[in-house]
Amino acid sequence: MQAPGGSPASAVDVRARWLPSGRTTERSHRTADGLCVVSWMGDEERVELTLRSEVGGAALELHRDRPDGGRVRDVALDGPL
Repeated sequence: MQAPGGSPASAVDVRARWLPSGRTTERSHRTADGLCVVSWMGDEERVELTLRSEVGGAALELHRDRPDGGRVRDVALDGPL
């Protein structure tokens, strides 16, 4: 995660809600470059992610069968969530 000016987040809080099970995980990541890795959980079909940091936040939903094959995804930050 990076601020609009390019400075990386030093800490990122990640909340993941896995569907259809509804299982939720929450983690805080200390980062040197704003990079967060979320491993796919089992046979879940999709995940709702909420990302928060001192430089902003974002919310998105990812599907297991998306066309980019599960590659790294850039997330544009909004204001604080």
